[in-house]
Amino acid sequence: MPARDKVSYASMISIYLKNDEFHKAESLYFEIPEGMRSIVADSAMVDAYAKAGIMNRAKEVFDRMPARNAFSWTSLISGYFELGEVDDAVHLFGRMPDREKNVVTWTTVILTLLCDAGAEFVCLEYYDKWAFECE
Repeated sequence: MPARDKVSYASMISIYLKNDEFHKAESLYFEIPEGMRSIVADSAMVDAYAKAGIMNRAKEVFDRMPARNAFSWTSLISGYFELGEVDDAVHLFGRMPDREKNVVTWTTVILTLLCDAGAEFVCLEYYDKWAFECE
């Protein structure tokens, strides 16, 4: 690739991940020069690490992100739930800015993961808050 920019790095990482080439995506991600990372590349790696259950790496990338979006927040929260780390997931959800909470995040937290994890009381509490905010 002759000229690399934020878009080309993010695109290649996404392509690698969609083709189950995690190690190539990770390698390219760490080659990105300082100042060339984007929210798209960062979020893709948070999601990939979380799906692979490598939460320490997912959290490292997440913590270094200068800006986060609903996808990066939801990816990390989902990763914690998938590993049964409900307290970490709920704590992170509590830190998530309201402007980033969308239907996917609420669904992930309330209907799918919290209820499955056996935290029905907390699930109902969040459901009530979600219903109120959607009115």
